[in-house]
Amino acid sequence: MILYIIAENGYYGGSYEVPDDPDDVGGIPLGTTKKPIPEAPEGMYVIWGGSGWNLTNIPPYVPPPVEETPPPPTE
Repeated sequence: MILYIIAENGYYGGSYEVPDDPDDVGGIPLGTTKKPIPEAPEGMYVIWGGSGWNLTNIPPYVPPPVEETPPPPTE
């Protein structure tokens, strides 16, 4: 069985396969669903809507990279 990951921001976060149906062995892990994602046309993204997947044209937020500041010179 394939479980689909709901990322922290609600967007589709990937999937993984489990050997047994989670409903038979303790339930579906938090942050996952058995509902397959819809096929997303180019420029569209898949986001969880609470009871199923929806399509959106808004890309997930990606924070800008943090530049490391070197420590000040010591004297």
